[in-house]
Amino acid sequence: IFLENLMAEFLSVFLQVLVSKSHNLLREEIAVAVYNMASVDFQAFFQKFLPHFLTNTNPLDNNQRQILVEGFRRDVDLPSFVSNLARFITDLRFYQTINSSLPAGSVKF
Repeated sequence: IFLENLMAEFLSVFLQVLVSKSHNLLREEIAVAVYNMASVDFQAFFQKFLPHFLTNTNPLDNNQRQILVEGFRRDVDLPSFVSNLARFITDLRFYQTINSSLPAGSVKF
């Protein structure tokens, strides 16, 4: 039941916490928890969960979502995954900051 129904919710909450820096003192522990949950099925994490998570994350455009998904390297060892997760979170924060600070429609790609 947890795997089918709740894991995506827990992963979403953990990633949102990392993006918002609301529990920054626990970022390493949260990253390890994300790794442990993703390691149950890395393929589903990379191919299903990440795109779904980004679909529900604003303000991002589709090009930025695609760049973030493709930029998250598929390393499955703990140190590399945690490093890639930190890079993903930093890139996501960057896109959110840029998109929030620009007037709507001011930049076209």
